[in-house]
Amino acid sequence: MRYDTPEGIVGNALNTVQARIDRGAVSMDDSGIIVYGWTIAYLMVLLTRINPEVADAAAKDLAEAWDDGSHIHEMVWEWRDDITNGRIVDFADTVRRVVDAGRGEGS
Repeated sequence: MRYDTPEGIVGNALNTVQARIDRGAVSMDDSGIIVYGWTIAYLMVLLTRINPEVADAAAKDLAEAWDDGSHIHEMVWEWRDDITNGRIVDFADTVRRVVDAGRGEGS
């Protein structure tokens, strides 16, 4: 299943959730994965209904970040550092880039 489309992200998230549920005895780690997987699916479906073009651009952006790997580590470190030091996490650049791509205005 592709993971660079909204449908692929939702499908993969829900498959992961269902696999954890099907295991029966759910650990605390499993519970976290279930909650996060369902949250990803919920938010991607919501974004798709609000603006399909932006959802598609967001899916592609996420897939690129997953493929690269280092981008995720950098962003997690920066966001945690901001939160730890009482700074507001600024998603403006990321949001602007994804929205522009959804409109066909960015790369």
